[in-house]
Amino acid sequence: MLFLEYPPCTTCKKAKKWLDDNGISYEDRHIKQNNPTYEELLADPTIEAVSVCAANHAHAEITIAALKAGKHVLCEKPMAVTLPECEAMVAAAKESGKYLMIGQNQRLAMAHAKAKELIEQGAIGKVLTFRTIFGHGGPETWSIDPGSNVWFFDKTKAAMGAMADLGIHKTDMIQYVLGSKIVKTQAVLTTLDKKDATGGLIGVDDNAICIYQMENGVIPWEKPWISCGKAISHATGKAYSLLNQMLLGRPG
Repeated sequence: MLFLEYPPCTTCKKAKKWLDDNGISYEDRHIKQNNPTYEELLADPTIEAVSVCAANHAHAEITIAALKAGKHVLCEKPMAVTLPECEAMVAAAKESGKYLMIGQNQRLAMAHAKAKELIEQGAIGKVLTFRTIFGHGGPETWSIDPGSNVWFFDKTKAAMGAMADLGIHKTDMIQYVLGSKIVKTQAVLTTLDKKDATGGLIGVDDNAICIYQMENGVIPWEKPWISCGKAISHATGKAYSLLNQMLLGRPG
């Protein structure tokens, strides 16, 4: 497996350790090839799959190139920064016959899978509302280039802020858990607190609050970058409530 992320970072080192611990082959191209371009890496016929972890604005470009080079692709979210880019990525995957997966990892959380199972079984009754909050202190605290110059704060590279970093996870998770698509939305995307290197407010949103109307209900939710850190999901049904993926209450 090859991770396309520049510059080389601790995330790749952690991934290598996990792969080593699980007996999966990994070749550290950052070290052996002195940080080549992604085009040079994709030209290597021994590479079968790539994980695209670049800044948002580069997702489509690298993903499409990788698919055309005959590689399977796991691309970080957001998928891309425009709808035409997303459509071009899907078209490239179909044309190449290779897998394209977007990193919507909330689907893989055991608690979310269990919640989906309980809802499908009717164990909590008909879901009436669903509230989810996803917040952390901001990418300047954990990114590979931490600080006020982080690319997440650069609109030309990120395009979007907290909505694309956190909100996109909950947007996907809500639809996955409920088995229902969003048909209408009202939203406020705003910048309240985060500062760039000049001391001014960053060019992307650090808070996003949305109300979604599903095919089967109304979903309020919010995702800040100025939180002390929490992730909460709360579904209320006629018989039970699901809060933090725990069953509360008694049969009605």
